[in-house]
Parts: sequence; structure tokens; C-alpha cells
Amino acid sequence: MNKAYIYDKRGNIKKTLDYDISVMVYNESITNGETLINIKDPYMMINREKVNAMRISELSKLTGASIRSLRYYEAKGLIATEREDNGYRVFNQMAVERVKTIQFYLSLGFTTEQIESFLNCVMKNQESQCDDLLPLYTEKLKEIEQQMEMLQLLQANLKDRIAYIEQQRLRGEPVSSSHN
Repeated sequence: MNKAYIYDKRGNIKKTLDYDISVMVYNESITNGETLINIKDPYMMINREKVNAMRISELSKLTGASIRSLRYYEAKGLIATEREDNGYRVFNQMAVERVKTIQFYLSLGFTTEQIESFLNCVMKNQESQCDDLLPLYTEKLKEIEQQMEMLQLLQANLKDRIAYIEQQRLRGEPVSSSHN
């Protein structure tokens, strides 16, 4: 279980909410009378001192992602951040899981644009419940199969060239640079 906090104007916790991030409704708003907190994006932080939060260097160490990559993810809208009064970025603990998820999909060969199209869904649900994901997987597999065919052709061509050069050398003939 994760906790969300509602603060009064002095920064004191007025209410604590327990939620399971995997089933949380992201468009929910909570009001406590005078303060309205929109928890549309639970990755946003309200108060660094009251919630487990980290700066970008800490997030980088925990995820292995470079600071430059984290800034790029933020610029692309893949991760959210708040800014402290001094301008420093502040991330919550869910950013770690979110960055690791981004890294996983990057390792499968997806672009950040593709990841952006389904990231919120896979963060809330199982992959099988994300309708946009299966067509992307199918298309990515097709691309990989095409690349593998091309690599096999290149491999065959290189093997032919090696065999030709070795054969010419055994005969003591000069090796021509034209293809045979």
C-alpha cells in the first residue's frame, strides 16, 4: 500500500489516504474543505519533507538511468516531477518503478513515443488489459524478423566473400575487389 497526504496551508498532514497504485483511479480529486488536491498523476509530489521523495541524482542511482535520460523522460511526459523552491526536481518512489518500466520497454526496442502511448495503462493494469500493446508487440516482432532476414543475407554474403578470398589465396591468385 502507498500513502497520499493532504496538507493544510501550514504543511501539516490533515488526512492520510492509503491506495494501491495498481488499481488507483488517476482522475480522482480529493477535497478537504479549503484545499483541493488532484491526484490525477500520483507521481507528483506535494511536500518533499513529508513524503519519500528524491532528487534526480538519487533516482538515477536507483534506476541506473542517466540524469540526461531522466530529464528527457520528463520532457517527453513519461515521468512527472515537482520543483522545489530552489528549482530542483523532486520525484517520489513511484518514479523508480516508472523509470524501470520505461527501461524495460526501451530494451524491447520501443521508442519513447511508442512507450508514451501505453505507459499509463501498463502502470495501472496487466499488459493483457492494454489494448494498444498487442498490435505494437506484433509490429515490433515483424520489424525484428525483417532485420534478422537482412542480417542473415549479410552474413551469407560475408561468408561468400571470405570463402572467395581464402580460395584465391590458396591458388596464389590475386584477389579482386569485385564481387564474384
